[in-house]
Amino acid sequence: MPLESFRSRALLLKVETTEGTDAVPTAALDAFQLFDGSSGVTGDVVEREIDRPYFTNNPFVVANPRAFIEGSFEIVPPAVPGNATTGIAAIDTLLRIGGMARTLVAAPGQTRYNPISTAIPSGTAYWYHAGTHKKITGARAALSAIEMAVGNYMRGQLRIEGNYINVEEATVSGLVYTPFAAPRVGSTESMQLSFNGVNVEGKSLSIDFGTEQRTIEHTEARLNRITDRRATFSARLYRPTLATFNPWTAWRTGTIIPIVGIHNELDNRVTRLEVNAQIEGINEVEIDGDLGLEITGRCIATSTGGDEFVLRFNAP
Repeated sequence: MPLESFRSRALLLKVETTEGTDAVPTAALDAFQLFDGSSGVTGDVVEREIDRPYFTNNPFVVANPRAFIEGSFEIVPPAVPGNATTGIAAIDTLLRIGGMARTLVAAPGQTRYNPISTAIPSGTAYWYHAGTHKKITGARAALSAIEMAVGNYMRGQLRIEGNYINVEEATVSGLVYTPFAAPRVGSTESMQLSFNGVNVEGKSLSIDFGTEQRTIEHTEARLNRITDRRATFSARLYRPTLATFNPWTAWRTGTIIPIVGIHNELDNRVTRLEVNAQIEGINEVEIDGDLGLEITGRCIATSTGGDEFVLRFNAP
């Protein structure tokens, strides 16, 4: 057969109505724009330790088989935040199967995603790579390195994992990536970073969901679940004057403070990454030859839960 380019890759992703039942994503409606994507299969190895009068390895069978997809993605605000149709973010399906709920507010125009701990929907992923096709059902996602940074697009990393039957030969065409219009690169003009309500000379803000995924198998079904989430954050900034914000004081007292990263598009749509942050580490680092700080810590929810971090898209 003819060789096919390794770069020939595509992902379709759709929320399932019934967990584990193929949602049948289509190229026209469910194409997901992925970067540096890869996939693989995994499972649990069950060995047969047979007694023999000679040296050899143990035969085994694969149990609880599953497949995964990994890669990076861009975070793009929806066309009209808050709108029931055009207010849904391009990465909506990924965020939802990654453990976030969507809220649409028509006025003043806001699409909000916040973490949830129960009733997390599942998804179907179709992965096409150089003539091969993996169909993954009952999938959920672990998200990490969600970052807005000066000099880069707002991006993140994903790992989607779920059930699969086999790898087949197939191709895909007619992919529509219109909702993934290229976002604005982070810059002095487009970004703002604040700690505890004080604007700082920031370089980046990122969060990792700290998602724990487990595949649970019983006689009736195989379920890919999110069983825990312990989100963390990291921010880089030039050292602020201590009279305006003293991170060492916040660290010493264990105070939970708001950290907000803001990114404006050219048409004034706004992406906000908001963190309820407890500082755990403060490292003095060099940033462009000057003294900077790398501040790390934990995302802590309030007593109501589901607000340790929020991704918010606002209309102009």
